[in-house]
Amino acid sequence: MAMTLRAVLETPFRAPDPVPWPVATREPGAWLTLDGTCGDLEIGLFAAVVAGYNNIPPGKLATAEHLIAPGGLILTDPTTVITPGCCCGLEDWLDWARALVDNEPPWLGHDPTPTMSIGDRITVWQDTGPPENHAPILSGPHITLTRAHLADLLQGVHRDLTAFTTALAAWAERQTTNGPALTATIDAAFAFTAPLPPSAI
Repeated sequence: MAMTLRAVLETPFRAPDPVPWPVATREPGAWLTLDGTCGDLEIGLFAAVVAGYNNIPPGKLATAEHLIAPGGLILTDPTTVITPGCCCGLEDWLDWARALVDNEPPWLGHDPTPTMSIGDRITVWQDTGPPENHAPILSGPHITLTRAHLADLLQGVHRDLTAFTTALAAWAERQTTNGPALTATIDAAFAFTAPLPPSAI
């Protein structure tokens, strides 16, 4: 299996609040990959989780000013899987790309506490100890890759999220009364189609 990077939504540990559209069923804490292969049920689950996580009635989602959602990016190679920590947000996925520009590691959550080491090569660690530990323990499961390889993977994530946004727009037209506004709000909140920083292209 080649190295992969994918954008994911974490499914909640309780059932999403009722919504006026069908939703997929996933195990609590599962990862829903966001790309162009998502069907109506997966997109319905995504929209339901976003509405519930932000305590917004489904009908008001299109006019929300600020949205967040549990998730982020999952990096894998043939032997290791690096997942977002608790409280990591899908809305911050572009921070991985910004790290290639400003050399500042993104915050990747806690419990576990993933960390990115940035130099000539990039190393992403699954767990570097308690969040209050000011000297991260750089040991255990990790994946190392070149800066160019990470940039290539991020371009793939951007293509996946752009395709997901296209599928979301089609779903919203069928399932809601304010499809274009809903799509625009979600795209703006999560930067799905926003351009990558130049150093990540």
